[in-house]
Amino acid sequence: MEIFGVGLDHDEIGFGASLDQPFGARDERPGLLILADDIYLDDAAMLSQAAGLRLLGTVPLDQAPTRLDVQIGCDIILCFCPTPDPMIERLLVQIETLALQNDMPVILVADLGTVDLAYACLRSERTQLLCRPGIRIWPPPFWRPPARGRPDRCTRRTGIMKACGCNS
Repeated sequence: MEIFGVGLDHDEIGFGASLDQPFGARDERPGLLILADDIYLDDAAMLSQAAGLRLLGTVPLDQAPTRLDVQIGCDIILCFCPTPDPMIERLLVQIETLALQNDMPVILVADLGTVDLAYACLRSERTQLLCRPGIRIWPPPFWRPPARGRPDRCTRRTGIMKACGCNS
């Protein structure tokens, strides 16, 4: 069925609610809070729906510390850390403190420039650190093409190489 050019599914009425649930029924899905700048927020609703999570909101990084202070009922935090700066460092410490206090899983997605800072701020066992290398720096400057008959390898061996998926 289509209303005003918008397709509607008979089984869904929007906001993750379903017609087979009574009106006002509690949504038991875990709540996801996404902290990221605008470039990462385009697919937030689709991401949370695909993961079976209830999207609590998408918050720009400069507003994230205030939101974390007042957020209730958050089960998972997904934070994109594109560039290292003092605000990101304070935010990561705040996220890790919240994760320890509430035994909450956290997913930190850091660029190569931020992965060391993010790793230094880790304190919770439930935090996962993912490295997302930027397109402008791929292949990484420490990678060299393999010599004939040799497998790919990095010129330096550090945890960053393993995090970015380079063979060492």
